[in-house]
Amino acid sequence: MINPYAFPGLIEKPCGVVTYDVIEEKVCELFNVSVDKLFIKTRKADIVAPRQVCMYLAKKYVRYSTLKLIGDHYGGFDHTTIVHSIKLVENRRATEKEYDQHIDEIELYLKGFNPFTKRLKQTA
Repeated sequence: MINPYAFPGLIEKPCGVVTYDVIEEKVCELFNVSVDKLFIKTRKADIVAPRQVCMYLAKKYVRYSTLKLIGDHYGGFDHTTIVHSIKLVENRRATEKEYDQHIDEIELYLKGFNPFTKRLKQTA
């Protein structure tokens, strides 16, 4: 996990209320895909992986989100698909350090620390 206090000058005001849009924007930025592709019913790994991360983060951070609401938001997926996606992300986080760090970065942003900004050069 990245310690926000280890990066002085990077702390910004919180991103506000966490919505699907906020999550999708950051996840798509990380995975280098466009947001509209998240809503296409496909099994292509380059689309499925970011959508699964969005589902995982939505369940964790979007207020009042239920499995049904998340499934409906992403095109009518069944609640079992959402559960499966969440478990896949959790398992991958546990086994792949780099993947876990990327999700940590997004979570820090959602909590109000923005690791996506560039560090300001400190002049002495």
